[in-house]
Amino acid sequence: MKETICGVKIDAVSVADILMLVDGFMGKEGVAHIVTVNPEYIVESVRNPKFLDIINKADLAVADGVGLIIMSKALGGHLRERITGVDLIEAIIKKRNGTTFFLLGADEASAGGTLNYFKTKYPSNRYVYLAGQDANDNRLAVDSINRSDASVLFVAFGSPKQDEWIDYNKLALKKIKLAIGIGGAFDIISGVKNRAPVVMQKMGIEWLWRLLLEPKRILRVLNAVVIFPLIIILKINKH
Repeated sequence: MKETICGVKIDAVSVADILMLVDGFMGKEGVAHIVTVNPEYIVESVRNPKFLDIINKADLAVADGVGLIIMSKALGGHLRERITGVDLIEAIIKKRNGTTFFLLGADEASAGGTLNYFKTKYPSNRYVYLAGQDANDNRLAVDSINRSDASVLFVAFGSPKQDEWIDYNKLALKKIKLAIGIGGAFDIISGVKNRAPVVMQKMGIEWLWRLLLEPKRILRVLNAVVIFPLIIILKINKH
């Protein structure tokens, strides 16, 4: 079931639902694109029609933000479960055996640390990564992915770049079946950055933890906790 928030179509799915859909994607031709939508995506899509189109034509768009869940409930929608990039990656890797995963983006410490984490925890799979400046070389990235024989791709370029990259390159990715933009997930999984305490995650104030650790994120936080609600309010008043 899909619902629309400010023109962005989001699937009301659970992690279990996603894993079933992933099984289907892996058996089809072409690249399935999963987008993890948070309030910043909504704000960006309002001012960037091309990005809105990329989100809405993705094979699956999941809610990665407590703000989306709150707004959905307030508007009588059906979004009930927040699905973060961190949790989604691990759920997919845990479910699959004998799969090759390609990690693209972030810096050497984060991407390499993430690879080592999964290699230790889920050794039945194979992991390859390309990080730092090399990851920003489009031709090198595509060639590396194709040579790796990977079937699942995680892209950590941040929004909107990661999903724009997937949309632009998916026809050139010869063996990838599933591509997901996962933001800063590698930083958290690798331990380079600490995730907010569970209580803050459940309260929906993980953004405050990130702001305390990285004050330079203030503009991104304003988008998520100020601009996004204002857009919703204006949308409601307009109708």
